[in-house]
Amino acid sequence: YKRRYSVNQRDAFFDTTHVMKDGSIHDPFVVEQQSKSNDMWLRLYSRLDPEGKFEVRYHVHGCPHLIAISSIVIGDLQKKSIQELETLDIREYEKIIDLPKTKKDRLFLLEDAIKGCIKHLKRA
Repeated sequence: YKRRYSVNQRDAFFDTTHVMKDGSIHDPFVVEQQSKSNDMWLRLYSRLDPEGKFEVRYHVHGCPHLIAISSIVIGDLQKKSIQELETLDIREYEKIIDLPKTKKDRLFLLEDAIKGCIKHLKRA
């Protein structure tokens, strides 16, 4: 699945639809990734719903680019199967929000967290 439109970084930055709130996901699996050198961290809270579809919420701290890209990607991943998650090409998103080359590490932080969720869900 690919997005066919661009997203305003500002809109994505302020979109809190999938931010973890108390009780928004019952008994989630938690994955955390961080970059101490840049004072950034990302925490994903995930589980499979009764139909085996992915539900995920997040907390993020640090760079506005990481916040925006997390909002967009996490929004896109809702209700996907594990197989669909495995086909995610995180690099597609650098074009969507026009991510500067010096900020690509934000994508990799998010990608590592998503891969951690997939690995856990496949074992569950």
